[in-house]
Amino acid sequence: MYELVRTEGFGQSEAGEEKLTDTEHRALVRAREKLTFAWVMNSGIMAPKVPRPSDGRHGYLNCVESTRLGDSKYCEVIREAKIIEQYMNDAICGFKALIDIDWEKHGFCQKCADDRRSAWRELREKEWLNLDEYLSELS
Repeated sequence: MYELVRTEGFGQSEAGEEKLTDTEHRALVRAREKLTFAWVMNSGIMAPKVPRPSDGRHGYLNCVESTRLGDSKYCEVIREAKIIEQYMNDAICGFKALIDIDWEKHGFCQKCADDRRSAWRELREKEWLNLDEYLSELS
């Protein structure tokens, strides 16, 4: 069902496709709304923040997070890649795309990059598990 959730028009615009029932359509709309909310709240400027650690594993001199430019650099990277728009209906793959970005290349130290990846990995797993609940009307 996730393929339908992430497909424009829930796959109903193609000729010859079997039409969704009202119950199926409501469940897909609900699932997309929930996933889109999770995506918007955790991918743009509201993305998981990483603490500025003082444990010695943080590249203070080289990391954009240490200069307080982390948020603006993050926004620049995702804006240039058009990540938000590209995955608006596909939060699960969107979080994977964020995980796969080479954040170190963009000035983030290994610790900050790993912390962000870990947060997105957890969100991705959580939303995948929540998908069953979101589609529960179909059971």
